[in-house]
Amino acid sequence: TGTVTIGGTADFTNPVTVIGGNIASNGTLSSPGNVVTLTARTGGITDGHGAIVNVIADSLTASAVTGIDLDTTVNTLAGGTVTGSGMLDIHNTTSLIVNNATTAAGKITLNAGGDLTINTIMASAGGVTLTAAGSILDANGVATNVTASADSTFNASGIVGGGADPIEVNINGGNLGVAATNHVENISIITNGTVLPSNTLMILNAPP
Repeated sequence: TGTVTIGGTADFTNPVTVIGGNIASNGTLSSPGNVVTLTARTGGITDGHGAIVNVIADSLTASAVTGIDLDTTVNTLAGGTVTGSGMLDIHNTTSLIVNNATTAAGKITLNAGGDLTINTIMASAGGVTLTAAGSILDANGVATNVTASADSTFNASGIVGGGADPIEVNINGGNLGVAATNHVENISIITNGTVLPSNTLMILNAPP
């Protein structure tokens, strides 16, 4: 029920599970090629390490009550869940596959150093901000990728949505702004879904 503090550099060669009331990530937990699971049962997972990477792994599952803030080098965010009032903020140094990211009452911010490939992102009482040094791509076919209830933004140095597979959205209670600085066959952005109340997609940059 207390706070678990990760300090310095903790190197592992096996899957790692950390459970506490709160988790203070003040160092780097490194387990390349493995699964890391962080669970804060009553509080949050906080970043006390500045912009230095907190977690190195193949896959990360993180859950907390009052928020999650981590800098990572992982291939997959298998699950990022905030069950109470708080934000989910993940900055990944490389391309990132997001299987599931959910908040009950807070904003979701996901930043990838390459492509950001998304399955399901749901901010029940907040907005969603997605930033990719590569492209923002759909990984779940025709199912909804992003559900939000406040202003949301997608910003890609590549494209948003690829080929015939758009990013499906359900934004109810805010606007959606999108920027993409590249194109494939003269198309930079492909989205589908609902944006209420405006029912308008705001283009945030000049076409490439």
